[in-house]
Amino acid sequence: MLHCLKKHHVTVFLKLVFAVLFTLLLQGCNLTYKPDSVSNVNVEIAKQGVALETFNHSSVNSLDFLEFTNGSKVDFKDRESTVFKLSIQPNKTESTQLETLLIMPHYFLEVAFIDGNFNSTDIIQRNVHKPDRQYSPNIFAFDVKPESNVVYILIKNKLAKKVQFLLESRSKVKNYDQKLLVTFTSVYSIILTLVFVNLVFYIFIREVSYLYYSLYIFGSLFAILFQEGFIAYFPTLSQPVFGVYTQVLWLKLPAIFFWLFVIKFLELKQKSNFDYKLATTVLYLEIFANTLVVLLAVFNITGVYLQVATIINLFTLVTVFIALYIPIKYAVLKVYQAKYLAIGWAVYLMTIVLRIYYSFNMEPLAFWMPRAIEFGLMFEAIILSFGLADKTLRIMKQRDVAEHKFQRVDRELFCKELDNSFQLRANKTIEQYFGSQKQLNKIIDSYFISSLQQLIEVKNVFYVYEYKGKIGVKYLSDFVEDFNVEDYVDTNKEFLNLVCHKNQASYQLYKAASESNIPFIIIPIKEKKHDNMCLFLTLPFYDSVSDDLIQDLYIFANTMTRSLLTVRKFQKTVYAAKFDALTNVLNRKAIDIRLTNLLLSARLHKTSVAIAFIDLDDFKLTNDKYGHNIGDEYLIFLCNKLKDDFKENTFVGRYGGDEFIIVFNNYKQLEIAIKIKKLYKYFKANSIVGNNISISIGIAIATTENGLLKEKKLLQAADIALYKSKENGKNQFSFY
Repeated sequence: MLHCLKKHHVTVFLKLVFAVLFTLLLQGCNLTYKPDSVSNVNVEIAKQGVALETFNHSSVNSLDFLEFTNGSKVDFKDRESTVFKLSIQPNKTESTQLETLLIMPHYFLEVAFIDGNFNSTDIIQRNVHKPDRQYSPNIFAFDVKPESNVVYILIKNKLAKKVQFLLESRSKVKNYDQKLLVTFTSVYSIILTLVFVNLVFYIFIREVSYLYYSLYIFGSLFAILFQEGFIAYFPTLSQPVFGVYTQVLWLKLPAIFFWLFVIKFLELKQKSNFDYKLATTVLYLEIFANTLVVLLAVFNITGVYLQVATIINLFTLVTVFIALYIPIKYAVLKVYQAKYLAIGWAVYLMTIVLRIYYSFNMEPLAFWMPRAIEFGLMFEAIILSFGLADKTLRIMKQRDVAEHKFQRVDRELFCKELDNSFQLRANKTIEQYFGSQKQLNKIIDSYFISSLQQLIEVKNVFYVYEYKGKIGVKYLSDFVEDFNVEDYVDTNKEFLNLVCHKNQASYQLYKAASESNIPFIIIPIKEKKHDNMCLFLTLPFYDSVSDDLIQDLYIFANTMTRSLLTVRKFQKTVYAAKFDALTNVLNRKAIDIRLTNLLLSARLHKTSVAIAFIDLDDFKLTNDKYGHNIGDEYLIFLCNKLKDDFKENTFVGRYGGDEFIIVFNNYKQLEIAIKIKKLYKYFKANSIVGNNISISIGIAIATTENGLLKEKKLLQAADIALYKSKENGKNQFSFY
């Protein structure tokens, strides 16, 4: 999604969001209440405090009231509840209006409204919202009956504050309160939307910064709503599950995710060891503080609440400066995402200061000012969301640039890496392979095609070459019937010459005899051995092929062709080292290597291994009588039959001049005996073609089933068995 946004679209989007934000702030400023002063209020304050439970006619008569100047500071310390007596004198012209009593400033621990008959009609408690109240927690307001001349207000608080009372029109106050509610509901909606959107981004792009952001912003919003009492709309969430420590815990918990976000968002681990250690230290201290609060709550240790709260507040003050220092430092150093964090956190901090200030001082009839923290959180959420989006866009742009550079500048290097990988893989296979060379050729060709598939999906791969005036085809993949290469090459010799002389790869569309259009790429190969040579690639479907890809394939084809020829030479060298030149079976060195590995595997998997020594009867006499050419033909005839009969889980080798060996993997003695008897039966019925020379061999078999688990002992046992077999006569076999 972010990848699809173009730069000018992002700029327009940012301007739009800032316009919405500015509109909301203006709306907040417009919410300054303009009083009408429906009635005059004379305020008196009692010298003594009275508990709400004991407030009645007699207790009021015992109180000594003094005249109180509306808006003066009151010291609430050491009082159960401070009592205010309000004498209402309605204006004659507006006496019929329903009135509401407003109390400022915001944030008292408890405010109780008592009418002239000493009935407690309403109580507002800090952090507790009653759904049945007619007013939101945004304001302290009580409805006053028209006939009331005297009302009492009991205020409970721990700190000194200024207090002011104002009687206003009920309809006007309710309308104003509704505006406040709508404004803050919009703020909460924006914050929660940002949280949800960033969670979605985390799910799709797996960038953990989005998760930390969402948890931090949501945690901060939850803490504010819990403190304001709004969370009471959800009774389960509003429960003080941690007792007196509940509010402290909800306020501190988001700090953990904030520091996780800072560390990841600014990538401190890669930038500064000191700043990274500083941030992680604060993070661990935040975790410790939260753990401590939870333990105190679980074990109900409430006697140290004030001390713990004081220490946590001091610690929070220190972390605030650290939280400002780190992003400001990196913003100065022009770390692009740091400016978002610095601005967002600074604004949020300023709104926290506003909240604290207006919690102790008289509000200028702007009841939203103590709630400016919600605006601050919204602003921080938007700014940090922009920061995350900007960072992601930059990363994607850098990735695009890197990919472009990789495609445009480093294509040759990439092809070289493919080439190196191909050579290493092919050479390793050649060194470890002991089977058919035809099958080995197919394996190496498959490696070539596998490397090619990393550049383009192909269907058929084959070389077309001209050598001494003749056109030839060498397939690297299984031939597909719908593309007759020989027919195409025969009718396009001039085209083949033209491509090679031009020395440019090209993308073609060939119309075969089946009337199907087959797209293919033809790539000229620079190679000394052949007059002309091209690599043909047929594609599984018609698609546009870029010039860059054609150039990649040209580089690839020429580099890999040279490597393929080198690998083939290495294959021949290794083959000569592993196989007997005359009979094309394994030589003694290769047999020893394979037998050692097979015995190790047999011990591990608890399987059996058997070897059969084969010795030719009177081979020297045959050589002397018919000559060495016939002797060589004799050996070749024997080995061809052995290779034909012993393929599955067996291998054949030449152990010495006229001595051969067959190695059986996981064969029973009965199975071996059956195969050996078939071999004797064949040699009895067939002789060397053209010379009528019959084959006579002695065979001795030794197996690990007899406890011969070591290579040396197994070979010795077979040798002993062969010696005994020879003593018993010619052309027979025996087991050890």
